[in-house]
Amino acid sequence: EKKILYVWKASYPWEVRIEKICISLIKAGFEVFLIARWEQGQAEQEIINGIKVIRAGFNKSSKFTIPLSFNPICRKAI
Repeated sequence: EKKILYVWKASYPWEVRIEKICISLIKAGFEVFLIARWEQGQAEQEIINGIKVIRAGFNKSSKFTIPLSFNPICRKAI
């Protein structure tokens, strides 16, 4: 099965554009993983409308979860 990893710069849900893109990819036959920034009260991982959401920096301060290539928390999530 084809897989896509989408790295989003903010928390998820809800960003309508990201959701539309990911759902379109699912309809095209991809398994979609979305890495987003964690916010208090959100689960570390969940499936939303078929999108496998993984939240970087679970239980960490949001300033440490900025999705940059050299950020160790983001790299670990990837």
